[in-house]
Amino acid sequence: MQAESAMSVSDWTVNQVVEWVQALDLDVDVSELFLKHGMNGFALLRLSAAHLTEMGIRVGGKKKSRLLTEVYRLRIAEELRQVRSLQKDQPPTAIRSQ
Repeated sequence: MQAESAMSVSDWTVNQVVEWVQALDLDVDVSELFLKHGMNGFALLRLSAAHLTEMGIRVGGKKKSRLLTEVYRLRIAEELRQVRSLQKDQPPTAIRSQ
């Protein structure tokens, strides 16, 4: 998913999310359920353990935990990308002495 690395995760298509899940090397059922439920990048960034259960993802504790950890990493990376983008758009602030 190198080409997508510069792309905002929230803009990922369902197929890009499925590719990302497949790269995590989890059960095939997980990527199939993401595809079935139309999980795009916007939804992926809001995914929780409860959502996984609602989707019927019954992966073992370690795999479910790994999936959520990777989602949280994506979330943090996306937030950092947005902050950096905002910083580029704003002029530097002057430091005032007291």
